[in-house]
Amino acid sequence: MKSASIPKKIRFHCRKPEKATFCWDDLDTSESIGVIPAFACDIDNEKTNETAKSWAEGYSWQGKREGYTVVEFDNDPIDDIKIIGLEHRSEGGRAYKVILRGNYYFDLREDVLLDTILECGITKGGRLRGKFIFCQIGSQMKIVRYGSKLHDEAIKLTNRKNLTKIPNKELKIGYKYKTKSGETGVYLGRAKDPTDNKNKLVFAGAWVWNREPEKEDFDQIELKNSHSYVEELDDFELTFDIVRKKKIDQLKKWVKEEEDRKYEYIKNQKEKGWNASTRYHDNNIHERNEQIEYYKNLKTVE
Repeated sequence: MKSASIPKKIRFHCRKPEKATFCWDDLDTSESIGVIPAFACDIDNEKTNETAKSWAEGYSWQGKREGYTVVEFDNDPIDDIKIIGLEHRSEGGRAYKVILRGNYYFDLREDVLLDTILECGITKGGRLRGKFIFCQIGSQMKIVRYGSKLHDEAIKLTNRKNLTKIPNKELKIGYKYKTKSGETGVYLGRAKDPTDNKNKLVFAGAWVWNREPEKEDFDQIELKNSHSYVEELDDFELTFDIVRKKKIDQLKKWVKEEEDRKYEYIKNQKEKGWNASTRYHDNNIHERNEQIEYYKNLKTVE
């Protein structure tokens, strides 16, 4: 999870009250309850408020709906959430439906419901035990159990947004740092860039998705005139020489693989009696060799 925040105040954009009807899959009987469909958003997020208003009031091509209202609350823990049904969506999707603060009607994500079942339980009648709070997780406003792992992580990311950039002189070589958006890097010191002879900050980067990068993942070298890191994390004990060697070894491996592909290509073309143009492979090999020389000439500044 790269982005999350906990709003201080929540605004509900509400449609007019309606009846929510739920039925058994295998029975013809159904039950109805009066609800107020609502779209929750951070009171300070202007763009999301516009989207929520259009959802509740009606998009321009739909015409205006009657009964649109707005209510605001402090984003304090909620303890009156009741699950009242399950709504089937397209392509096999589904959403559990809950009411809170009276009859305001929302989706509850399956991961949050499972966490609640395992950690707190549900009373007869559908009331969820525990307390809940609204959290902005990525682009979605979610109802999250207060004190859950997801809530704890949202607190960390919210606190990170309030941090300021770490001064260059306070950066420590070998330490891992994180930006407000969750990007990570390991500081390696300063180096003179061979392309313009300017001294720049050097960080090790990692091509990793969907998990936190480990020490061995940092095999990319990034030169920066400035940085946006706000949080100091672990001491990875990485040095410029260690990461540069990993990068050069990686490039040499790519060159060898490309030379093997070039050999196989020429062999196959000759077997077919065709002329073999190796420009594509030669360009790739030349480009990688230039990169190898660049990193060999990259020197740290004392």
